[in-house]
Amino acid sequence: MFGETSSFYNETLRKNIVAFGALFNQITILRKDENDNVANYIKIPLVYGPKEKFIYRLTSDSGNTDFVHIQNTFPKMGFDIANILFDPNRKFNRMLTRKKITENSVSTGYVGIPYNINFNLYTFTRNIEDNLQIVEQIIPYFAPDFTVTIKYNTLNEQVDVPIVLNDFNIVEDYEADFTTRRSVSGIYNFTMKTYIYGPIKTNISMIIEDANIRIYEGLSLTNNIPIYDFGYTGACGSDVIKFYQR
Repeated sequence: MFGETSSFYNETLRKNIVAFGALFNQITILRKDENDNVANYIKIPLVYGPKEKFIYRLTSDSGNTDFVHIQNTFPKMGFDIANILFDPNRKFNRMLTRKKITENSVSTGYVGIPYNINFNLYTFTRNIEDNLQIVEQIIPYFAPDFTVTIKYNTLNEQVDVPIVLNDFNIVEDYEADFTTRRSVSGIYNFTMKTYIYGPIKTNISMIIEDANIRIYEGLSLTNNIPIYDFGYTGACGSDVIKFYQR
């Protein structure tokens, strides 16, 4: 079953991850001076990875050499995939197909299978004020969903994919003495309602560009002579089809 077609790769999951991350890669926070004027803006780096990895890297020293150790700096953002689940509420008939006809070819593929990808977005800051700035740059765009348009393949070039914000929470990680470094993290849970697509088959176009029909009259039923013939030319070539009387 799975070996009947040649290997294919639509990069569906990769494109979903890139599209999700692109929503949050321009978030910045501002710093003010003692006169309450804007001093500078800080762009928050965004990377892919689990929360535990970020907490470990933020709370431990990074050794550039055996003698020099530095700490990772705040703020930072990261995201990962929590799970991928089939969505029966958006399911189409599995036999439905899409077609794209060009001048020289016809491409055919089955409709996508609906899946929900659950993403977790993490924000790490030194103080609560920075985290609140991030919250106000994310929440207003989700009410509770935000739709992105993704090109998956040649048959599905503009697919609207809703991204739903399910919930978020702010957690202050502080469980030690006063010398322990404190961090404030925000946790956002999103659901991306996407599709997974199968292979695309491309065939030579069978569009007829020119046709000629010749009809023969007064023929006996016993004669093995065509009643009429049909000639055509097109992108796939040319041929003559003869039809006989029985």
